[in-house]
Amino acid sequence: MVSYNVHFDDLFEAAGQAELGRMLNAVDADVYNFQEARDTSARDLAAIFNGLSPLGNGQSWQAHKGRNQIIVSRHQLSMQQIDVPGGTRGIAMAQIDLPDSTFSNDLFVLNNHFPCCGGNEAARVTEATAVANWIRDATTVGGNFDLPEGTAISVLGDLNIVGGPTPLNILLDGLNGQSPDWDGTALVDANPKHNANGNDDWTWRDDDSPFDPGVLDYVLYTDSVIKMDYGYVLNPSLMSAADLQATGLLASDFKLDKNLNDGTYDHLPLIVDFLLVAVPEPSSSALLAIGFGLALLRRRTKAVD
Repeated sequence: MVSYNVHFDDLFEAAGQAELGRMLNAVDADVYNFQEARDTSARDLAAIFNGLSPLGNGQSWQAHKGRNQIIVSRHQLSMQQIDVPGGTRGIAMAQIDLPDSTFSNDLFVLNNHFPCCGGNEAARVTEATAVANWIRDATTVGGNFDLPEGTAISVLGDLNIVGGPTPLNILLDGLNGQSPDWDGTALVDANPKHNANGNDDWTWRDDDSPFDPGVLDYVLYTDSVIKMDYGYVLNPSLMSAADLQATGLLASDFKLDKNLNDGTYDHLPLIVDFLLVAVPEPSSSALLAIGFGLALLRRRTKAVD
């Protein structure tokens, strides 16, 4: 699964679609979550995906938009929503309906874009509280919304965690002692590293600004029913010439300033491979191929496309 702030539709405009095509070819994900897709509709983005990465067999990419977030999936989307009670801004939420022949449960994604910058900590707390309350409602019988028991849940996106850890802790731990995972535990932060190498985990950087690189983007998940197999922050500027050639990426991809000597990245994509644990037999699992499918960047695990 991919999460990426595309900086005001940059990747979807005509000039950026070649870069998007390289991303789709290299990452080959099942589910993409974008933020800052302000002027791109879900229908238009699905059409762009169908042109750049056709699925074949008469199938089409599915897309759902809430505010400036869009979920794009090769699987059908259901239970689509665009807000949560108590929130002040739209959210892209949908269930990824995975093939019943392979998976015994589905994946529900909440694609967020929290308010940015200093001075907006209270607004971020409000959004995190609304999401945490929604998950609690969805994982308990009654209320406004019920998910089937054992549905995998992922809360992700550009959370803009800059004023302190409170919004993130609310998402991870829940509220009033009511933990959000099905087994009564906290959500898990995937916390991927750059190309899975070293210790760098920043997802935003602009050396022309007064702010240090930071982790603004997150993939959180219910680890009772979903396990992270592999994850990384995709930074092509760190890749070797051989790896770039093999993936088709350019070293300047995902940089605002294509000058390789300039540290202006804005956001970088997060990619996570997940294993969905079968319900109710936790000993069996099926790999949901959400992420980089190339052996040169990770040991290849048999995947369902």
